[in-house]
Amino acid sequence: MICCELCGRQGLLLITIIENVKLNVCSNCKNFGQVTDEPKKQILNNFKRIEPQEVIIDDYNVIIKNKRQDLGLTQEEFARKLNQKTSLIMKIENAELKLDLETARKFEKILNIILITKEKYTDIASKEKKIEKLTIGDFLKK
Repeated sequence: MICCELCGRQGLLLITIIENVKLNVCSNCKNFGQVTDEPKKQILNNFKRIEPQEVIIDDYNVIIKNKRQDLGLTQEEFARKLNQKTSLIMKIENAELKLDLETARKFEKILNIILITKEKYTDIASKEKKIEKLTIGDFLKK
């Protein structure tokens, strides 16, 4: 969370010039200098959300192979349907080659399966270690 650079208090901050230095300070510490900007909507860096991205599921090769076999298709027949080489199908089914999103979409359409999913939103703050930030007030106390 964004903290006052003087006292460390969290909350809405004001950009204030204190002894010729621009600092983000709380409403209590603004009296030590001259406020230059009124509070604006602040981005809380610790709580950024990452947009979900499309990813291919982990066991895509097993799902593809099982579905192809259920449909009674050989690797050669399946490769022709996809307009791909048989060696590509073999490598994908053996997990020797990572499937790209474009090819995965073709597989999904022809086999009527789901291979692509979206990652869930993640909270960066929960993944990162909390780092103690030192303020000017911390130095003055010591």
